Amino acid sequence: ESFHAAKMAYRQFKIRVRETLSLGHSGPESLEDTVLDYIVRHEDLYDVQASVNEVIRSMNINPRISFPPEIDFIVISTLIRELCRVAFSMQTLFPPLDIAFGTDGELFSENKYHRSFDSDFTAALVAYHVWPALMEDDIVIVKGEAVTKR
Repeated sequence: ESFHAAKMAYRQFKIRVRETLSLGHSGPESLEDTVLDYIVRHEDLYDVQASVNEVIRSMNINPRISFPPEIDFIVISTLIRELCRVAFSMQTLFPPLDIAFGTDGELFSENKYHRSFDSDFTAALVAYHVWPALMEDDIVIVKGEAVTKR
């Protein structure tokens, strides 16, 4: 959720910067290069709290995630904030880095994941993901970790 929220915020931020800079852009650099340079230099303008709020809202309505009633996702808001910051920064790289979107029950892929030590090594389906794979242009750079169970 943190990566999704940060990627959406990055796209919106980039659109606003492009619209603003396109009004008076001139010079040797392309508009896209100028936009990316501006975003990198002004990364502090990223409204990380809005992304944190979006993540917490999404997690609260997700029926697969449950906490005891006395616990709120606010408890992990510091972790969510840092994940959003990292995800936003990963979008400013060329090419941007991303994480593999995994779904529980997907077919286990040796190319994308290592099996967790407590996995059933004969199971073909992912029970849950421990850590996502790091991707660049749909190519796995660092394998993630997944648990397979029957």
